Amino acid sequence: MFLVNIQTPLGTSLPATDTVARYVEREISPIPDLKNYATNVGPGYPRIYYNVIPQNEVSNYAQLFIQTE
Repeated sequence: MFLVNIQTPLGTSLPATDTVARYVEREISPIPDLKNYATNVGPGYPRIYYNVIPQNEVSNYAQLFIQTE
């Protein structure tokens, strides 16, 4: 499992960042070993890894939590 961080230019709207995140979802969905994924746009996920500090809520940030077989 791993995280993918998406950071669009400062000032990007939440809907525009969401569009980028949905594009990434479409790109990863055909990966054969993909078990599942979850996307969060705006705030980061709660702490999953002890050494990764969650992002505060901003409109130009998205994060995907991805699990593979």
